[in-house]
Amino acid sequence: MDRFAFVGDSLSRLWIKRPDALDPVLLPGTDGATTPVFSPDGQWIAYTSGGYLKKIRAGGGASVTIADSVTPGFGIAWLDDETLVYPSASLLGLRRVSASGGPVTVVVPDTLYKGLASVRPSPLPKARGVLFTLCSSGCVTSSLHVLDLNTGAEKLLLDDVVGGGVPRLGIAPLPAARRRRAGDAVRPRLP
Repeated sequence: MDRFAFVGDSLSRLWIKRPDALDPVLLPGTDGATTPVFSPDGQWIAYTSGGYLKKIRAGGGASVTIADSVTPGFGIAWLDDETLVYPSASLLGLRRVSASGGPVTVVVPDTLYKGLASVRPSPLPKARGVLFTLCSSGCVTSSLHVLDLNTGAEKLLLDDVVGGGVPRLGIAPLPAARRRRAGDAVRPRLP
């Protein structure tokens, strides 16, 4: 499971890059993709496209719609209880949905932070909670928060975070025993 997903080419499609292959592999049917994130087991990739939250098998196949009313490009957290947390369509709150779809629940109400955007959720172990960024218009100012999904308690961790907080890169889980430096980075060639 040592691979990563990225958005590339003029159609903003998903690509998979494995360390044992020079060129990345396209995942067809993922036009307009943003914010790829792997499932905890590395078998699926969730992403946003055209106002929908979708998933596709990491090995390819048809995309599956999980939820609608999603603003693309502002992050997805795939928790190890097979739920996903993502910003609401207004970006003012956070929502949670099962990875298989179904009802969407409000995790952070849109009115809680009085006009600040709740973006870039990042999962904590055992689905305990998420880190997320609160930012002003254009993310000129931002702060990093943690939300306990069991109790609903929220806490400010860092104020005045530069660059909007938690960075996201869709990287598949890699067992600790297999982590090692394999050489210098190589820029993949896109067809």
